[in-house]
Amino acid sequence: MKLIVIDNFFKDLNKVYNHVKSIETFDSKNYHNDPGLDTSKIEWPGYRSQQLHGKDEWLLKQFGESFKEHLSGLIKGEFLLNMFSHLRLDKDNATDFIHVDLPHTYSMLVYLSPTNLQSGTNLYNNDEELINSVKFVQNRAVVFSSIYKHSAINNHGTNIENGRLTLNIFMDEKK
Repeated sequence: MKLIVIDNFFKDLNKVYNHVKSIETFDSKNYHNDPGLDTSKIEWPGYRSQQLHGKDEWLLKQFGESFKEHLSGLIKGEFLLNMFSHLRLDKDNATDFIHVDLPHTYSMLVYLSPTNLQSGTNLYNNDEELINSVKFVQNRAVVFSSIYKHSAINNHGTNIENGRLTLNIFMDEKK
């Protein structure tokens, strides 16, 4: 699988968006490590929540229903989920970078904040040449193999009300 794009991922986006905006986030230097997740060597631009899977049952239920509706025939198997909210602001463009999400199997973003067609996600080949670009459209889900190099493009805004807010989901195949 290279890339799946799904519009209108959540049935009730407004409830999900407002719920996610209320979740506390941290920059990578002030992030409190979750038990079982080693984030000591991981840095990211912007602000990320603690692991939401297992801690936010309402959000997980919304995600699970939407995942089943849109992706059950496209992604087969059982997966362990790591889910985070992620806020990136205009100031984070200076520290953003091309990366992979290994050792995960699949990476998924759901764009929650209002549409910004100057923003989105770029995917690259091993030589860091652009191979695909997905525009930031509110309630769009983007799923790709975690081996693909990628980066956010044009983070925007100055706060939670006008910044680039996403759900970031990392899926690991159960063995």
